[in-house]
Amino acid sequence: MSGDRLPGAAFGDDERAQTVQDFAVGISIFLLVVGAVFLMFPSLFSPYEQAIADEGPDSQADRIGMLIADNVTGDEATNELTEDEIKYWFNRTDGELPKAVGVSDSTQVNVTLTTLGTDDNGPVELDGVTPDEAAVGPSPEGRDASTAARIVTVDDDWIDDPADSDPAYRLVVRVW
Repeated sequence: MSGDRLPGAAFGDDERAQTVQDFAVGISIFLLVVGAVFLMFPSLFSPYEQAIADEGPDSQADRIGMLIADNVTGDEATNELTEDEIKYWFNRTDGELPKAVGVSDSTQVNVTLTTLGTDDNGPVELDGVTPDEAAVGPSPEGRDASTAARIVTVDDDWIDDPADSDPAYRLVVRVW
């Protein structure tokens, strides 16, 4: 009787319902898909939350450099530092600078005006202006700092530059 079929038992005519194995496979696939959706859902919004919640040192340095160098005061040219601006930005203590540029107190900021086209990374010496050199903030030596630089022009009348022929300088902002 091998291979004989019972009368009325044709393919697809089963009257039995879904088996336990079919149910287990189906519900497992469903739970895996739902779990994957819930795991990926928070990452859909993380790029937007990170930009709002925590600004990285690279973007902070770039923003501070833009704040100092890019004038929006009207008559003055962009990236031109006046004597008043030099006094405003460089005549500060280390603790006042982070507040002035809008970063947290735990963030360290160093702003230095250096000569352009030389290997000298020291600050420019100022003549007849308080402060006497164009650098503010703690020293970044030996620290892993994010750096942004802007090329600026200044009024050479109050910069103690022996060459006195280079109107362009480098504004270097370091944040750590």
